[in-house]
Amino acid sequence: MNWFASTQKTVKKSTTTHKSINRTLSATLIIGLMVLGLLSLRMHYQVRELKAANQQIVRHNARDASQLVHHLVQLQRNVNRQNSQYITQQADQPRYQVSRHPDWAEKMVAELCDGVCLIQGEYMFVDPGTGQPLRRPEEAIDSPVDAGVMALSATAAGPPLVVQYSGTGFLIDRRGYIATNRHVTEPWRFSNEYQAILRAGYEPQMLLFRAFFPGQTHPFDLTVKAVDEEEDIAILRSRLRDRVVPVLPCVREPDDLKVGQTVIVLGYPTGFDLLLARLKQNELDRIVGAGGATFEEVALKMAQRGLIQPTATRGMCGRVNAGRVLYDAPTAVGGSGAPVIGQAGKVVAVNTAIMKGFSGTNFGVPVSRVLELLKRTVAAEPDRL
Repeated sequence: MNWFASTQKTVKKSTTTHKSINRTLSATLIIGLMVLGLLSLRMHYQVRELKAANQQIVRHNARDASQLVHHLVQLQRNVNRQNSQYITQQADQPRYQVSRHPDWAEKMVAELCDGVCLIQGEYMFVDPGTGQPLRRPEEAIDSPVDAGVMALSATAAGPPLVVQYSGTGFLIDRRGYIATNRHVTEPWRFSNEYQAILRAGYEPQMLLFRAFFPGQTHPFDLTVKAVDEEEDIAILRSRLRDRVVPVLPCVREPDDLKVGQTVIVLGYPTGFDLLLARLKQNELDRIVGAGGATFEEVALKMAQRGLIQPTATRGMCGRVNAGRVLYDAPTAVGGSGAPVIGQAGKVVAVNTAIMKGFSGTNFGVPVSRVLELLKRTVAAEPDRL
C-alpha cells in the first residue's frame, strides 16, 4: 500500500513536470516567432531603404552621365573651334622650324619647287633699216662670238647670230605673274660681249621667250610686264589657263630675315647643262639623238619626260640691308631670278648676282621690292592677258 501510494505520488509529480516543460517550450516558441517576425520586418525595411538608395544612385549617375556627355560635347566644340582658329592663324605663320623639323629644307623644296620655272630665251640682232639679221661670216661659224674682232654684218653669207640663254623665275601671283631679274628679260644690255653690236646700231629681237614649270609637259609663253629701273628685278606674265602651278609665298617685311639664318636658293644654275648632266647616258641619247637636237627640241623633250626640276643649294645669310641680301648659297649663271627662301618657307629675296673673285658671296634683291613692282603692275593694267 505504501508502495502504491508512493508510485502514484511519483506519477503525479512527473505529470506536473511535463506540463511545466510544455509551457516553457510554448513560451520559447512564441518568443522565437516574435523575434523572427521582428527580424523579418527589419529586413523588409532595410530592403526598402536599399531600393530607395539604389534608385537615388541611379538617378544621380544618370544626371552625372548626362552632365558628362554635355561636357564632352562642349569640350569637342571648343576644341574644333580652337583648331579652326589655330589653322587660320597659322596660315601666315612660319611653316618650317629647324628645331622642330630637322628635315624642313627637304619638305620646303618638295612643296615649293613646282612654282619655280626655267626660263628659256633666244634672240638675235637685226638692222633697223632693212630688218635683216646680223650674220656670221662663213669662215667663223664655229668660232666664239667676239664683236670686236669678228666681221659680223647683215650681208654676211653665214647663218644669223642667234644667242641662246636661260634663267630662273617663280610664280608670285595666281593670275600668272612671274618674278625674275631684269637682265633675264634684257640679257644683251648686261653683257659686255654684245655692246659693240648695240653701239653699231643693231637692235635685239627676241625669238623665243618661255618658261618651263616642273610637272608641266608644255611651256608657257612669257610677256614682259614691268622692269625696275633701279633694281635688277622684273615682272613677267603668262597664261596659266587651267594648269595648276603653286604660288610661292613671300615675306612682307625685310626684317623677317636675320643675319646667320639659313637660306635656300631654288633655281636652274647653268640652265639645261646641269639638267642634262644628271641623266644617264641612255636617257641622254634619247633626248639629244644621234644627229643632235635643237635648243627648243631638247627643252620640250625634257619637259615631256618630267626632267625639268630646280636645284636647291643651301647657305647662310651674311648681311641684310634695305637694298641687298648677301648669302653664301652656291649658284651660277642660269640661277638668275631664283627665289631665295628663308626658314619660314617664304621667299625673302630674288637671286641676282654672283660676286666675282669671292664665291662665298651672292647677292639678292629683297622680295619686298618685287612685291612693290607687282602692285604697281597690277594697278596699271586690267586683269586680262
